[in-house]
Amino acid sequence: MTFCYWCDNCFLLIPLEDMLKDNKTYGLVVVGRKRATIGYIKGTRIQHLKDFSSGIPGKHRAGGQSQRRFERLIQEAEILFYRRIIEFMNHEFLRHESLEAIFIGGAGNSKQKFAHDKNIDYRLRSKIRDTIDLPYDGGYEGLRALVNKISNQITYIQYVKEKESVQEFLEELSKDRGLALYGYEEIKKALIGNNVRSLIYSEGFQIKDDFISIAVKNGVQLKKISKETEEGEMIYKSFGGIVALARYRM
Repeated sequence: MTFCYWCDNCFLLIPLEDMLKDNKTYGLVVVGRKRATIGYIKGTRIQHLKDFSSGIPGKHRAGGQSQRRFERLIQEAEILFYRRIIEFMNHEFLRHESLEAIFIGGAGNSKQKFAHDKNIDYRLRSKIRDTIDLPYDGGYEGLRALVNKISNQITYIQYVKEKESVQEFLEELSKDRGLALYGYEEIKKALIGNNVRSLIYSEGFQIKDDFISIAVKNGVQLKKISKETEEGEMIYKSFGGIVALARYRM
């Protein structure tokens, strides 16, 4: 059985089982020794759940027995910090029946220590798919960086598909070959002349029926994107909500 992935009006069909993969949830953990962030991605949304701060101090300059005692206390504080994160993660992620996998990112070796902590629920431990090097140890920017790094592992997520579509348009625009189209009248002219291979429009753009009928007739890819993503918001605000890729230079 097949359904249209991008919109309800075009004939670009993909297997239903592939479409359903887009409904899966992917857990995100960005962790360092001083801070961490828990979130997840589903569909077009990166959900930022909670930030954590360890309060672990910096390096101790004293030597000898005092230094060793200080280092031991630091190690204990780090373990307790991870346990706080894990307790929250266990509770939140186990609530998602559609949880497909968990990705853990961060700078240094904190992510490996975290990923191997025995307090992670066994049902979640088996879902840890990868640990990723990042220049972040938390925050929403860390979650976004993690999603960007794992995009090849979550290719069915709509967030990734939308990002790839917009990036393709922007790359063509930067090449200045006349294949990146924007502006209602320019796109309409190209569409009537059967010179559009891909039409990308924001959910905030009221696409007209004549556009749909012409596009379907000419076998144009229709890609509707959410305004919740950074790419979707840019298409809506910077390009009026609709852009296209031409088949050939006009």
